[in-house]
Formats: sequence, C-alpha cells, structure tokens
Amino acid sequence: MGLTGILLGKCWMMMLERWPEYRNHCRKPYAEIAKRALGINYVWIVSLNCNIAQFGQSVVYLLLSAKNLRDLVLMFFDYDISYCFMVVFLGILLLPLNFLKSPQDFWPMVIVAMFTSVVSASLIVTGGIIDYPTCNAVKEMPPFTASNYFLALGTFFFAYEAHASFPCVQHDMRRPGEWTKSMILAMILISSLYGPVSAISYFAYGDSVKNSIINSVQTPWIQITVNILITMHCILTITIASNPLNQELEDYFNVPHGELKCEVPTMSLQLLSVNKAWLTTLGAAGALALILFPKFRRILYTIPRDIRAILTLFHVKYVVKKAQRLNKPMHWYFLNVVKRNPQKIAVEEVETGRKFTLKELNDLANKYANMFKSKGFKKDDTVGLFLENSADFVALWIGLSKIGVRTAWLNTHIKLEPLQYSIAAANCNSLITSNHLLTTVIDEAVSAGCIPYGFPTYTIDANDDDFAQDISPLLTDPSEPPEDPEVNFSSILCYIYTSGTTGNPKPAVIKHHRYFWMSMLSGLVCDIREDDIVYLFLPMYHSAGGILGAGQLLARGSKLVIRKKFSARNFWPEIRKYNCTASQYIGEVARYIVAQPPQPDDAQHPLRLLYGNGLRIEIWRELVERFKVPKISEFYGSTEGNANIVNLDSTIGACGLLPLSRFIQDRATVAVLKIDKDTGEFLRDKNGLCICCDPGEQGHLVGIIRDDDAVNKFEGYLNKAETDKKIIRDVFKKGDVAFASGDLFLWDEYGYLFFKDRLGDTYRWRGENVSTMEVEGVLQPVKSIQDVAVYGVEVKGREGRAGMISASLAEGAEVNDLVKEVSERVTSRLPGYAIPVFLRIGKEFERTGTFKLKKNKLKEQGFNPEACNGDELYYYDSSSKTYKHLDSQMYEDIQSGRYTKI
Repeated sequence: MGLTGILLGKCWMMMLERWPEYRNHCRKPYAEIAKRALGINYVWIVSLNCNIAQFGQSVVYLLLSAKNLRDLVLMFFDYDISYCFMVVFLGILLLPLNFLKSPQDFWPMVIVAMFTSVVSASLIVTGGIIDYPTCNAVKEMPPFTASNYFLALGTFFFAYEAHASFPCVQHDMRRPGEWTKSMILAMILISSLYGPVSAISYFAYGDSVKNSIINSVQTPWIQITVNILITMHCILTITIASNPLNQELEDYFNVPHGELKCEVPTMSLQLLSVNKAWLTTLGAAGALALILFPKFRRILYTIPRDIRAILTLFHVKYVVKKAQRLNKPMHWYFLNVVKRNPQKIAVEEVETGRKFTLKELNDLANKYANMFKSKGFKKDDTVGLFLENSADFVALWIGLSKIGVRTAWLNTHIKLEPLQYSIAAANCNSLITSNHLLTTVIDEAVSAGCIPYGFPTYTIDANDDDFAQDISPLLTDPSEPPEDPEVNFSSILCYIYTSGTTGNPKPAVIKHHRYFWMSMLSGLVCDIREDDIVYLFLPMYHSAGGILGAGQLLARGSKLVIRKKFSARNFWPEIRKYNCTASQYIGEVARYIVAQPPQPDDAQHPLRLLYGNGLRIEIWRELVERFKVPKISEFYGSTEGNANIVNLDSTIGACGLLPLSRFIQDRATVAVLKIDKDTGEFLRDKNGLCICCDPGEQGHLVGIIRDDDAVNKFEGYLNKAETDKKIIRDVFKKGDVAFASGDLFLWDEYGYLFFKDRLGDTYRWRGENVSTMEVEGVLQPVKSIQDVAVYGVEVKGREGRAGMISASLAEGAEVNDLVKEVSERVTSRLPGYAIPVFLRIGKEFERTGTFKLKKNKLKEQGFNPEACNGDELYYYDSSSKTYKHLDSQMYEDIQSGRYTKI
C-alpha cells in the first residue's frame, strides 16, 4: 500500500509537469490520473471505486459510532436505546456538518480525530503492557489457517485504507506537489499507531483476544476512556470521509456550491447559524430529559463524585498491583520509609513520654527479631501479642515478621475461657505480654486452668512472676536480620480477632497484601500525609488502630502519638500539646468528645482530619460546628471482609456510596441485595440468582470476591468452616461468590449508603462486636435459667445496640437467684463491652417452628416496661456490678440521656 502510494505520487508529478492546469487545485486526483493514463472511459470506474470505498468507510464509522454511543448511554445512564434509532439520530445530528465545503474548511476536526487516535492507541498499548505479565502466562497462540490469515489481512487493509485519503484530507490538493510526502507521512502515522497495538495485542492476549481489542484490555478505566475517544474519532471521521463523496454528488447533479455551502470567509457565519439551531435543539432536549427523568438528573448531579471514586479505586488498585509485582512484605516498605528519613520522630507515647525515631523503632524491631530467632522461633510459628497500645506492639510484629513469625493480636479485654479459646484458635505456641496484664489477667487465667502452667510467656518489661520471662535485658542486637525470600506479599502477617457472626472470637487471616492495601486505601481517601501527626488511642489489636492507624506510619511515614486508653477529658488538650493533625474515632468515642463541657478554645486546635466509622448525624454536625473540624472521613469495613466503602465527600450520615450508573454497578466491588425481612435470607429470582436493591431500598451489603484482585480477595478466618459461613454463592451469575457483611444498609436515591442495623447473631456496643452466641454460652450453666436469648436493642442517642438478655425462669427457681447468678456470671466471664446492659425475666416467650425464641419480636419490644407484657426488667449497674430493677422512670432517664452509666 505504501508502494502504490509512492508510485501514484510519481504519476501525479508527471502530470504536473505536462499539464499546468493541475498545478493549482484538484479535488479528484485519482480520477484525473486514470483519465490521462487510460482514457476518459476509465474516469467513472475509478471514481466509482473511490466513492464506494469512502461510502463503505462512512457507513462503518456511522454504525460503530451509533453502537458505541448506545453502549455509553446504557453504561452511564442505564437507558437502553434502540440501535436503529441511534443510527438515525446520529445521522440527523451529523447532517449540518456535511454541508461544509472541504476538509481544509474544518481542519480542527482532522486534528481532533488524529489526537483521539493517537491517545487511544497509546492507552491500548499501555493496557496491554500492564496485562502482559498476567495474560501472557495463560494465553494460547492462534493456529495458522487460511481464514485467520485473510481475516488479519482484511483488518490491515481496513486500517491502512485511510492512507489513500490523506492527500485530499491534508491539503485538499491545494499543494499538489507534496502528494508523495503526504502519502509517506500517512503510512508512517498509521504504522506507528497500529503497529504497536497489533504487536502488544498478539503477544499479550494471543488467541484469547476479543472481537474488539479494547474489550480485551483488563484495566476498566482504559476501556472506558478508549471507547469514548474512539466514538469521537468515528463521528469526526464520518464527516471527513463522506465529504469528497458529497462533493462528487453535487458535481454530478450540477448543484452550485454556493446554495449549500459558503466560501471560507463567510463559512463561520453559516456554521454559527446552523450550530445555533442545533445546540438550541440539543439544549431543549437535555432540559426536557432532566425534567422527565429524575434518575438522569441524579446521575448528572453525582458524576463528579463518582468520577473521583473511580479514580481513587483505580489509583489504589494500581498501587496494589505494582506492589504485587514487587512481591515484598510489609516490613520491606517500612524499611524504605526508615531509609528516607531515619532521624524523624516516628512514635511518641503519651503515658511514658518515650520517643522513637524511625531508625530507633526499626532497631527495636530488629532486636526483637534477633532475640526470638536466637530462642529458636522460626517461620510460620505463631506468637500471641497480649499488649496495650505502645511502640513495642508495633516493633514486635514488625520484627517477628522479618523472621517469618506470625503474630496473633489478642484483645486485652478478654479473660479466662475467651482468652483460652483465642490462644488456641490461632495455634499460638507462646505469649508476649506486659507486667500489668500478667498480674491482672494472665495469672488469673493460669489459676483457673485456662492457660497451662509452663506455657511459654514473655513480658516486655520487668516482672516478679516466675511464670513469665522478662526479655527486655536480652534486646541487644539491632542488626538487620537476613531477608527471607519466602516471606513475601502473599505471606500471612498476623491474625486479628473478630466476633464474626456466631460463637467465640475468630482469628481473621491478615496477609501482607491486606495490611498494605488497607493502610494505603485509608491514607489515600482520607488524605493522610507524610507530615501528619496521627493521634492513636484506638486499641492496636483491632484493625482500626493496628492497620488504619498505625499503618500510616508504615505506609507513608506519618508520626504516631500513642495513648494506651482513650480519655475524653484529655483529647483536645493532647491534640494541642502534641500538635496532632489527624485522629481516628469510633461513634462512641465521638459522643464522649462532644459530651465534654464547652470551652472557650474548643475551635482552637491543629486537627484537620477525623477519620473512622459509626458517627451519628447529630454528633457529626456538632464536631463540625462546635469544634470546627475541617474534614471528617467516615468509612465502613470489617477486619476480615472485602465489603469496604468510604464517604468521599463528607455527606453527613453516609458511610459510603454505590453509584447509580448500571455500568459502574456491574463493575463495583460491593452490592446491596434484597433479603427476607423475617428470616434474613437472600431473595432470589427464578434463575436462583440474588436480586439487587433499587435506590431507596434497604438490603444486605456484600462484597464481590475476586481471587485475582488483592483488594477483593476474601481470606476469611483461620478456620475454613467459619470462612465458608460468610460466603454466598450464585450472586449475579452461576458460580460467582461474595462475602456477606451481616449488615443492613439503606441505598438512597443519590447512591449514598447508610448503615441501618446488624443482621444475624452479632451487635456492636462501645465500638466492639459482641457475639450473642458467646454471651448465651456463658449463661448456659446458670441453673435458674430455662431458656435464654441475647440480642441488641436500640438506646436513644447511643451508637450501636445495647446487649439484652431475655430469660425464662427454671421450674422452682427464684427471680432473685437468677439475677444474682447472671450478675456474677457475666461480670466474671465477659469483658465490659460484652456484658448485657438489660435483663428481662419472663415465664414464657414466643418461639419459632424450630423452637428458637423469636428475637425479632423481642428486639422490637426492647427494654420498654410498657411493651414487655409485665415481665421483670433490670439494668446493669457497673458500680455495684449487679442488675437492678428498671421501672418506667429509669427507662425515661436512660432514653433521655439523664442516666448515662450504661
């Protein structure tokens, strides 16, 4: 094709030398060459061939444009428009542009068309390069057959046929002496665009390439962008390609150009007149659509928010994919942070005043690593960390991860059997604790037989107990341990306990990649920076404190100010003292903060960001209005799950979003599914697939599981049976799987998600998940109880649900005996947050067909004396550690907030 172009160029130069009339302007060069070379009879044959080619090209571009536009409308606005209607609509829409005189009169279209082609080709090549490591490993090469050969050849002919138009398009033959240059330039441009696309597509995708190379690219934003650009290119090319054909018809029918066109000096005025009517029509149609279609209006309103959400998600996935290719563990990233600024203060402890630079913290981690390695600890051993918030907590798990040892982050509020269960569930072969917890919790567990005497136990500080060894004198070697190549991005880093939906706390598997993306995502969406100082008081054994909080130090080098326990009275004074710019919260903590007496300096502080979850609307407003907090980032997630959402624009009360566009929903990582209100079971259609909620409805939030994506993986719990309980199958298609969050959400008409309630057998109180089955298990040995049910009830002005026991009296038992036994049992066996606040004693409760107590009805009745059918009601008094009688006055005091000691 290149050779024919050059030969035609030589022919044209010969014509210029012999016939001077061609040296000015000629619109039909191919026909004129045929006329001079073969005679007048061949002019119509060449013209016909050129016209058929350009007509076919225009038709193809029109059909492609209509298809792409239809797909884009369906993608973004969820409206399925007829394909035929779109073809007709687009043809009418482009009609004014066909009244232009020549390509030289609308050269900006040519430039934009070329620009869209260049950018599209570049993006496809970029996408292919990104996909190459993954797709190349599983691709198969196509067989060499005649049909494949001619299909490929036809594709090349179609791609390169445009070169024939370049002499006309570039100059409209106003500079006919540059034909050959134009043809060579056309070949170079087309080859430079399509050559790399063909090569990377062949080697990356092989025989698995789809009908369109665009759809083969695995990166969604590249697919979307290229589709939009190609649509623009096709629309512009229709006008360019059809223009010579239009002029040919005008010449044939002897239509004067002046009646349909205008010369260049007056063209702008005519275009303005045509476009004014055109734009007025479009504007009226758009206004009518906004009025008649509220969903269309809402989608337009939320487009900026949704674009930001998509770009943020793509950014996170890009960073995670890059980290996957590096395949390095979390401590490797921390070491890079250390090398950037070794003398920067990394951690400061409020209670002790201790400070650590990044280098000193890494040295402490190395000391722990080398000491435990000298004691024989090895890869895949598991050590229980039973520690309060401290620099040692961070240094210990970092150090132990360097030698491949896993850590189990134990809740410091649990004791006796729950502690015993937690240690056993993670297969811990030793325990690291502090002297304070050793004397207050561990010794009691040993005395009760929950921890065997002689179980390897170490303290990070001095102790007088012969049961545990003080390891602080042994921390002497700060050298970096040898890198273990088997400890990588996919290795297990630690176990973090969650109550899940049933039973005792379960160890959730946290791999290095999960810690990485959770800390990275929270930092990106909340805009946490390297120069921020993060006030950290949430327990570090939870993912909120240990990953979303401490992770900002490891991921980006932010300084941590660590407090062992939260203090509402000291919150703002310490924010000012340590110049903290960011802090976490949970709903309960935020309520304590606003409950403090107003001070003149409430709004005088350096804090620019609060990030966390569970913030009530009225408290959110007070934080903004009274304390002038510039930014609040609310999110929702779970330690083990993949159903994670974030409020990107600080819409009060929302904890995330799910865009209204069906295209984005189909590619979203979460969904809200319809459930049966009575049973909580997922509703399914006639094909056995789940049904998505519509905007304005409530449903069960789920996270789509994709094993090839670190962000959407579900590692679950150490116990596979427990993991399987959280998975639902056949969600949107047969064979797919999703993580069931166990939480009910409202999806509003603008796509915002609002947390409504917990489903299943858990409730949340004081920022902790409480398993109803665990509490019921503690109460089973109480002899005066015949039947028992534990559930959460709502208390006005309080976050989460307060625990409540409904118990029926055993035959021959006394009410006072039951109250006494229950008080003693929950006080000695449960952490404070898990002790039920209310107790209801009745003779008999309504049951299901399987003889279970109907908890939904009990939840509705709550702790209101007037709704509980005359049953005895009690509330837990934390000062006396016993249940006291609850009457109507106390009920009013609790609901109004006058009584707060619950």
